[in-house]
Amino acid sequence: MKPIKPGILYNGQVRPRPSDLASALGNTGVDVVSSPATIGYLEMACHHVSDPFFDEGEASVGVGFDMQHVGAATPDLPVDIAAELTRVDGRRLTFKVTATQAGKQIMTGTHQRAVVNLARLLAGTAGSDAVDTPLLLTGRSLKISDVEAVAVNGRKVEIAPDCREQMAAGRAVVERYFKDNIAAYGLNTGLGVRATDMLTPDEAADFSVKLVRGRAQAIGQPLPVPAARAAMLVRLNTLLSGEAGANLSVADALRDALNRGVTPVMPATGSIGAGDLVVMAAIPHALIGEGEAWFDGQRMSGADALDKAGLKPLSLGPKDGLVLCNNQAHSASLACLAARSARTLLEAANVSAAQVMEAFRCNLSPLTPAAAAIRPQPGQVATAQAFRDLLDGSALMQDGAARRLQDPISLRSIIQTHGAVHAALDVLEAAIDVEINHASDNPAVLLAENRLVSTGNYHTPWLAQTLDLAARALAILANDAVSRIHRLCTPEMSGLAPLLSSAATDRAGFGPLLKPVEALRASIIHLAGPVPVVPSFNAGGVEDAATFTPLAASKLMQLCEQLSYLLAYELLAGAQALDLARPDSVAPRVAAAHAQVRGLSAFLDDDRPIGREVEAVACELVLMGGLAIDQLLADAEAFGLFQHGGTKGDIRQ
Repeated sequence: MKPIKPGILYNGQVRPRPSDLASALGNTGVDVVSSPATIGYLEMACHHVSDPFFDEGEASVGVGFDMQHVGAATPDLPVDIAAELTRVDGRRLTFKVTATQAGKQIMTGTHQRAVVNLARLLAGTAGSDAVDTPLLLTGRSLKISDVEAVAVNGRKVEIAPDCREQMAAGRAVVERYFKDNIAAYGLNTGLGVRATDMLTPDEAADFSVKLVRGRAQAIGQPLPVPAARAAMLVRLNTLLSGEAGANLSVADALRDALNRGVTPVMPATGSIGAGDLVVMAAIPHALIGEGEAWFDGQRMSGADALDKAGLKPLSLGPKDGLVLCNNQAHSASLACLAARSARTLLEAANVSAAQVMEAFRCNLSPLTPAAAAIRPQPGQVATAQAFRDLLDGSALMQDGAARRLQDPISLRSIIQTHGAVHAALDVLEAAIDVEINHASDNPAVLLAENRLVSTGNYHTPWLAQTLDLAARALAILANDAVSRIHRLCTPEMSGLAPLLSSAATDRAGFGPLLKPVEALRASIIHLAGPVPVVPSFNAGGVEDAATFTPLAASKLMQLCEQLSYLLAYELLAGAQALDLARPDSVAPRVAAAHAQVRGLSAFLDDDRPIGREVEAVACELVLMGGLAIDQLLADAEAFGLFQHGGTKGDIRQ
């Protein structure tokens, strides 16, 4: 970000659009300009002030409003908006904002924005060419990072030529069964309780479309666009072996929709993890020109979305409806996104804990290769190496540098706790790798035997169990992070000021922050509970089991969001403690992490609300991977040697 100083002003005028109106229910019934719309106008004013100072790849995100709603606006008059930059704290900007209409103030207050590295977010971890170079799908080589690159970053996809041959071979088997009227589930029979009933030739010809319409029954809030795109990608990739028996046109339709930005609106509630039939049905429902889809940021009918993208509605042949509906792509794709978040959070947790170790002046002997290898549980040795890398160059590496012979368990056993998360994520990622690269269809085509066979591969108990395992491992990590924050705030343990505050008795310091920290821990532990083990009673007893894998994946994603806030609190507490401890030298990577934290949140001297700062740290440094080790290596070189910049602990150079 370029140098920017307080005092910059912006004044402008907007005229409310029809979509900005909200009926004043229970009052006069007269349309007024909604409060969210007015806030959106004020955010726009702040953009005008700050955007010229951003470097390439940077943007700002709102991290909080402190607003007073003075009065309602009317739709027939323009709204005057004003923003003044009043404070710059590293990469956190504070604005005074006002909205007036006809000389009457309707809203006033302050707005905070954090400057984030958008380029880093868009690049993800898939490489610099991730967005520009199409991903070649082979049906067997899709990686979790590829799913993120396509689903989140918009990378385009292409189908490997030999996959078309495999799909044609599989389709030939399906068409032979259909032509010869050989009984095959969902091809020429009913589904579920009607699985033993044969369809007439006329019924079978139209069955795919009827199947889609009858199963598109999911409800609730739509999945985020990245989650829906991930499901489309996973289903596309698992078609390419030919074992699903789908038409080539189905694969092409999924590819084209992904590449041209047509994303079906997928209500999130409906799958019990025994095939994601009801949720996945939203995809073909949109692709045949019915249902709904997102296009260019707008929600519209499937037909309109296809038309705007220059695509034709998909024509479904025999079995194609079943192929697109009855699979586990929703479960697998949610698991992909959850696993990526969890792995990113683990790296951030390592950095956060390393900063606490520096501030606490820990005994690092448990990190040595010899100590870690005495009982080498999965993940432990690799985690010990990760911490040695983070703390390389620290004065704590020298004999006699530690304050205590033996530290609290939350510090002494970090490699055991974080190593368990590492191992749990290894298990989860291995399960996901199988799910996103193998067909889950029933029936499936045995290409070598030229026949269709009944399977149960849509059922995902192992994936559900590995998701629950990862959630529990992260909950234990979270519990230890809370313990470390408490140890830092306890002078008898840390040797620092009470509650990481100054000596003044009127300062609360980090004391009040322990309440949201413990609230987050309670939420995380709640989300770490396993999904229920209960029978299902569908299809007259034919479908009598469930895994609830989407629920397990959704819980893990929610847990990761809560954990990102908790780790942000630990990063802030560790940075505060490091400033108070003022060690002679600190590991360069830890120094770089400290500088990044201080770029979003200044040293807490006089008490102030820091909730928005916590959210900014959670967003940019934790969720977006800003504390990844590779990034810290580059940042450590850029920041150079660790220095203190006065009592407020600003160590950026």
